[in-house]
Amino acid sequence: MLFIRGKAISGAPIINGTNQFPKPPIITGITMKKIIIKACPVTSTLYN
Repeated sequence: MLFIRGKAISGAPIINGTNQFPKPPIITGITMKKIIIKACPVTSTLYN
């Protein structure tokens, strides 16, 4: 059981690492756009 769990744990980061390298720029771009869209009404109401 320990060896099986060890392989699963050691295998998962490798799979996640290879899959996540192309994705983060797209995800960060989408999240930045969402943050900017949400922040604009807040800043406009605060400064007005």
